[in-house]
Amino acid sequence: MRILIVSDSHGRNDLVKQAIKQAGEIDAFIHLGDVEDDVEELRAFVGCPSYIVTGNNDYGLGLPDHLNLELCGKKIFLTHGHRYGVNYDLKRLGLFGTMNQMDIVMYGHTHYPHLDRGDDITLLNPGSLAYPRQEGRAKTFMIMELDEQGNAEFLWKELEEGTRKKKWWERWNG
Repeated sequence: MRILIVSDSHGRNDLVKQAIKQAGEIDAFIHLGDVEDDVEELRAFVGCPSYIVTGNNDYGLGLPDHLNLELCGKKIFLTHGHRYGVNYDLKRLGLFGTMNQMDIVMYGHTHYPHLDRGDDITLLNPGSLAYPRQEGRAKTFMIMELDEQGNAEFLWKELEEGTRKKKWWERWNG
């Protein structure tokens, strides 16, 4: 099973669509919040099961605060992360995942890509498609591949945006 994981697109469905195209064939789509745009447009575009949670900027979109999934035998928890204090540390989120016997906990909010494969739990953040904060400021997403035995592989990808001309404010702000 091949799953595309994105977060923090902040109204830039064009960037999400580019990540979907770049990812190639996928079996599921996960957005970890701060969509700020037409969710149904994304669901229609992706063409496979989609799992989208609300972020701290997703007003009135009617998205769930979190989701629990089971894919290829793995228990997965999806959240944006702002309610778990992920800007400060991951202890609360990791403890929640461990106490609820999750195998994988996915979050967004920080705009920093992160992957911690512990003995009992994996914590991951795909980074941000719109406003990355890590060194180099690459717009990132993640591909998770799960096999029938529940083995998981994680691949980070940088968004290839093509040759779109930068607007004047983008030239001044990087």
